[in-house]
Amino acid sequence: MRKIVYSLLGILFTINLTAQTFHSNDLRQKCFVLRRFLEMNHYQPVQWNDSTSSRLFDHWLQTLDEAKLYFLQSDIKELSAYRYKLDDELAGKEWGFFDKSISICRKRLQQSDSISNALLAKPFDFTKPDVLHVPFASYPSSIQEIMQRRQQVYKWDILYDILEDEEDSTHPFTIKPPVNFNELQQKELESLRKSHAANVQDKLEPSPYFENNLADDYLDAIAWCYDPHTNYMNFSKKKEFETELSGFEYSAGIDIDKNDKSHWEITRLVPGGAAWRSGELHQGDILLKIKSGDHPEKSLDEMNDKDVIALLEGTSDDKLLITVKTKDGKQKTIALTKEKIEDDESIVQSFVIGDKTKIGYISLPDFYTDPDNEQTDKADGCANDIAKEIIKLKKDSICGLILDLRYNGGGSVWEAVQLAGIFIDIGPICSMKDKTGKTFFMKDPNRGTIYNDPLVILINSESASASELTSAALQDYHRALIVGNTSYGKGTAQIVIPMDTTGKLTERDNPTDFVKVTDRKYYRIDGNTAQWKGVTPDIVLPDFSIPDKYKEKGQLTALLPDNNKAGIYQPWPTIPVAQLQASSTARVNKDLYFSLVKKLQNLYITKSSGEENIPLQWASYFAYNEKEEEGTKEWDKKKDSAASPLKVSNNQFDVERIKLKSETAQKVNNSYIDRIADDDYIRESYNIITDWITIKK
Repeated sequence: MRKIVYSLLGILFTINLTAQTFHSNDLRQKCFVLRRFLEMNHYQPVQWNDSTSSRLFDHWLQTLDEAKLYFLQSDIKELSAYRYKLDDELAGKEWGFFDKSISICRKRLQQSDSISNALLAKPFDFTKPDVLHVPFASYPSSIQEIMQRRQQVYKWDILYDILEDEEDSTHPFTIKPPVNFNELQQKELESLRKSHAANVQDKLEPSPYFENNLADDYLDAIAWCYDPHTNYMNFSKKKEFETELSGFEYSAGIDIDKNDKSHWEITRLVPGGAAWRSGELHQGDILLKIKSGDHPEKSLDEMNDKDVIALLEGTSDDKLLITVKTKDGKQKTIALTKEKIEDDESIVQSFVIGDKTKIGYISLPDFYTDPDNEQTDKADGCANDIAKEIIKLKKDSICGLILDLRYNGGGSVWEAVQLAGIFIDIGPICSMKDKTGKTFFMKDPNRGTIYNDPLVILINSESASASELTSAALQDYHRALIVGNTSYGKGTAQIVIPMDTTGKLTERDNPTDFVKVTDRKYYRIDGNTAQWKGVTPDIVLPDFSIPDKYKEKGQLTALLPDNNKAGIYQPWPTIPVAQLQASSTARVNKDLYFSLVKKLQNLYITKSSGEENIPLQWASYFAYNEKEEEGTKEWDKKKDSAASPLKVSNNQFDVERIKLKSETAQKVNNSYIDRIADDDYIRESYNIITDWITIKK
């Protein structure tokens, strides 16, 4: 946990607003329609009562002030009169909660602006003992307590940033305060003032934008009560959701949004884009800094929302240096070039690993599709692209294939079915159950296989939804060996449709309100579910798995797991899992990288809990930071004694094609090869599949 929120979350950011006025009665009617819509279309509609009302109440307050830095206890007490009345409001009765909550919200934001300006006007005192306990357990009781909390947060920001931004190898800091501490603090105060000004500009928008933005988020909060993947979308959000490849002329290939800590988080890598091909960025990474072209590097804290978007997209092909923090707390800087995606063949790329025993490698970060032709013979999505790459790899005489689905958060179910079908002749891939309990099986749409040799699918705890569907199907068929870590555990499917209770509204009617609604559950062929459980690998490798509270099973409104009837299918011969697992375990136990992962797992889990006591004096904070950095320092030492990189090359078909590419494209390709060569999980997957080949012989 790096920083406490010091702005009102990212919920207020919406672009391309069209509404010019806010009418509370319009929102009231939309809420009523949304409830009726979800009763008709959701897989398992909730029963609105006092319990559900209380859940919505808590979620909405968390949305407005999750960090407990704005609202007072007296505000919560005033709003608590509505805790058990929201179900009545959604039934069309007395209306008042939303209006009251945003009135208080605007008041507290304005107050927070004044508090921050006063606090940041002069240096802080770091000589007295002080400890920040986060997260805060309760709302502050007074304005003075808000000031104290915010002061502690700013002091943490300053200490953190001085150590993070100013230290270098030639002038390392010690437990004694640096002689120029006051100068360094002034620099960080100026950065905080700029950050605060940018946040205020984004949050305290004039009416009706402030109210309209929050109205959309209130509708989304209602949808969340049904399950975590059901969302309300205005027209702009719906278009963003459906955007293919890059929505702008030039793009870094990253979709971002503010998370519940008000940090900019990568929510999606655009298929084929620069970020996708780099292999260095993943969904869930937090953006910290951006350097565009010859311009100075900027912290995202210093920029308003529109400036951040402009740097990542636009009409220029600037080179970018993007600094991110990964989910395991490490920071890294990646070079990207904004570009327009022109060559569809570059979306999925394949590589050849090894020399004597050649193994194919394909990474798929997202199950993209052609929405205009989905579930037709003309569909041209990721499954078709992977099929093309396999055909290329077969010309390199590969003996096995690694399909990397790590960090793949899902996408098109139809593409997942087609992808699994590439590797089996005929039969069901999964079953689907709708709200009526009706079950239907999704089958391999094409007879025959494209590839029959050993297949390893690499997954981790962030492989979800469609990636779990494909992995589970091929595991049940004994067609693939699943390697890595237990996946996320999402066994539901969604559809985006206009928010309409008549059943007559279509896209031709130009609707402005949409809902991504969970309307089905999917199940493995044997009748089990990935919901909550995830897909358990045949061979588990040590990894920094995200804690259960961040997985599907940890989401308050996640649908419960259940089973379905099994399908009729013919599995392939049993894979010698026990023998392969024994050999892998022997290697992993001797491997420096995996030994370090196992050593640092407990530290990572503790840090991921989010509970911290941060000292706010230089000496005590320096010692605290040194302990926090122990894992990183060990990690850096590992790099110096890492195993020899794998031999990785482009497939023969791409070798000549890449020679004709731009210098930038060639550098990206070489960077991708280097990343694969140094990836310990790919290395062990290579060893496992070569063992498998040897056993088969």
